[in-house]
Amino acid sequence: MFRVRRAAQIKLFAIVSYFPYSYSVLTGRIKEILQLDSQENHEMFKGCLYILLGPKNAPIVARHDWQFIRELWPLIVKSMPSEKPSIINLIAVLTEAVS
Repeated sequence: MFRVRRAAQIKLFAIVSYFPYSYSVLTGRIKEILQLDSQENHEMFKGCLYILLGPKNAPIVARHDWQFIRELWPLIVKSMPSEKPSIINLIAVLTEAVS
């Protein structure tokens, strides 16, 4: 399972790196996932955070697209808190990427 998810993320990040605004296609689904309960939908929420953090050289969450920022950053801040260390660590890395 991990290998399949990792391979899919690598391909997705390659596409996002090659086509500058292709990440905007993901916005609707990312918004839906960020509004879910992070405890009940742990894996989906975690995967969404990983996607927002990639690709490493230009994370999706830190793009200079004001419409994207206006839609997603408040959802990230308002997302259901999680006590799981993996989610806490990903939120910390996400915060670093934004700053």
